[in-house]
Amino acid sequence: MENKLNETLIDLSVDIYQKCPTLPNHPPMVLSDYQTHKTIREAEGVKFSCASMYMSMGEHTGTHVDAFNHFDPNPKAQSIDQMPLENFYTDGICLDLSHKPLKSDISIEDQYAHTNYFSGGNIWTNHWFTWSATANETGEKLQIRAHFDYKWEDGKIVIAQAFFSDRDYSRIMEAAMPVE
Repeated sequence: MENKLNETLIDLSVDIYQKCPTLPNHPPMVLSDYQTHKTIREAEGVKFSCASMYMSMGEHTGTHVDAFNHFDPNPKAQSIDQMPLENFYTDGICLDLSHKPLKSDISIEDQYAHTNYFSGGNIWTNHWFTWSATANETGEKLQIRAHFDYKWEDGKIVIAQAFFSDRDYSRIMEAAMPVE
């Protein structure tokens, strides 16, 4: 990404606080006083105090990145400290969804996409949306959240990856199959 004057970086990280949400079966976030101003110390005849906190948390606390070595057993797979910082920020757009009540449905009109330009020359577009349909077989309305990734080379998509749960779709199709 090209450096621009007057560029604004917006931190989208979630707050980390005592017992903030973490993945199931992962350690909780623990935050406690380590030292307080109640403890007076002396060094070279000078009395002083300091306040500091103790933090303990699992690596899946808050906003985080799973480095390649998290999933790849290859000893040469990069750990997070080996990955360039430039891989983790990009130009973006901001969607104002403040008009939507918390935990309300997000329709296809609320879809979101952004393109990442990585330092090695790779270009990926990420697209999130909710696919909605009504099953002809049952009349049931389906809403399936999906995430598609597209890799670009020479202005063309060369890899397309789709991530979504087919559980509800499969259940309806199974129910529609004739019983033998």
